[in-house]
Amino acid sequence: MNTEMQSAREVPVLFLVFNRPAHTAQVFERIRGLQPVRLLISADGPRPDVTGDKESCDAVREIVSNIDWDCTVSTRFDEINLGCRYGPVAGLDWAFQQVEQAIILEDDCLPDQTFFHFCAELLQRYRNNPQVMTIGGHRWEGPDLSDADSYYFSRYPATWGWATWSDRWAKFDIEMREWPDLRDSPWLETLLCDRSALNYWQRIFDSMNQGLDAWDYAWLFSCWRAGAFSIRPNTNLVTNIGFGESATHTHQPGHPASRPASNMNFPLKHPNNIGTEKETEELIEWVNFSGVTTRQVRGVGRHIKARRLNNTSSSND
Repeated sequence: MNTEMQSAREVPVLFLVFNRPAHTAQVFERIRGLQPVRLLISADGPRPDVTGDKESCDAVREIVSNIDWDCTVSTRFDEINLGCRYGPVAGLDWAFQQVEQAIILEDDCLPDQTFFHFCAELLQRYRNNPQVMTIGGHRWEGPDLSDADSYYFSRYPATWGWATWSDRWAKFDIEMREWPDLRDSPWLETLLCDRSALNYWQRIFDSMNQGLDAWDYAWLFSCWRAGAFSIRPNTNLVTNIGFGESATHTHQPGHPASRPASNMNFPLKHPNNIGTEKETEELIEWVNFSGVTTRQVRGVGRHIKARRLNNTSSSND
């Protein structure tokens, strides 16, 4: 085994799973390919009102129990369903009570094997730098940039395959208790590029404050409150295989996050400075967040206009 992979094996891996055996098996094979020396597995419980959920959860737990390499394993298997808001958070809280850093994968985040070494190297490089909150593995705001630095810094954490440290996670608040006071302040406006982005994130944070069944928006909020940055790779290292009918939120096929993962080239090319570029931040916002809503609204508008033109043409016949 080469030195790079040996170093990656030393980093704890947290695997967050639920009720999708086929997805879980694929991602677990990538973890098996790494053979981490410390593995933490957190499984959300079945939903009592969903037929077959318990059987699916049991099948998942059977898959992740098949560990055939030498490692220290910790598990937390919930008997009740905590959902998309509290389930992952419970697993992350539990893991970071035991380890100081971790690579985190959900059951639909299929990584390239170089993802693990990418995270391991940057966890070591930035472990004492509180300016960096997370290390992300996916890139779907644009094509791979093989001639650029290996990664860049952003306000937007990439959490479909990622890594962080326990002291950074300690800044997380799923309830976003600060938001009601901040909403009426200029804080959010100083971070965002335009009015549509401001309106979008106000709606998202309002929904989170009211109990939206999600956790990652609260993590983004915590990163913004810390004034810290997140690493995003210039090569896509993780493909999301979870889009489809079985997903809770990601139903649409063909999403850019489902494009294939690629190999990261080593040695890594590190940026000279920690900071963001306005054009890149605007692109991420447009591709992933408020731009999605804007494109949907425009699409509806075009559809309505086309129907009106068609009705007018028909009435004139």
